[in-house]
Amino acid sequence: KSLRPHLKLSHGRLDGYVGDGGAIGRPRREWSEIYTLFKLIGDQKLIAGDADLNMVENLFYPIIKIIRTETGGNYQYKLTGDLVLISGDNEELRISIHTFSEQASKLLNAIKGSTGSFSIPETEAFMKSVCCGTLKAKSTSKTDIKNRSP
Repeated sequence: KSLRPHLKLSHGRLDGYVGDGGAIGRPRREWSEIYTLFKLIGDQKLIAGDADLNMVENLFYPIIKIIRTETGGNYQYKLTGDLVLISGDNEELRISIHTFSEQASKLLNAIKGSTGSFSIPETEAFMKSVCCGTLKAKSTSKTDIKNRSP
């Protein structure tokens, strides 16, 4: 099993805004970035890979918090028990980690079953509900994952 769809999480100034009720026609690679966010939160860990991108089953990094930069500022997705605490822009939300897992699975199926640019209204509505207004990082942002030691 390849780690390729699981290794791209972008930070930095983002584009591809979700409009109020407007659908986003975006290519698979852009949908893959938001899938990665949902997948990392749902799995609660990042599994290590070797030089050939093969999973190293017993080596992983637990996900404690993910920070996303949106137009309105930074949002923190902190994993606590079976909940994700989302904070930023004077908001705080509590969403089940299981909900992120379900959304990741639905999004992966949509990505696999689509070609070219396409929209996914259900995913866009969920993105908006969890303070994700953008799909991908600007191409000037090359920092995908940062590991911060305690």
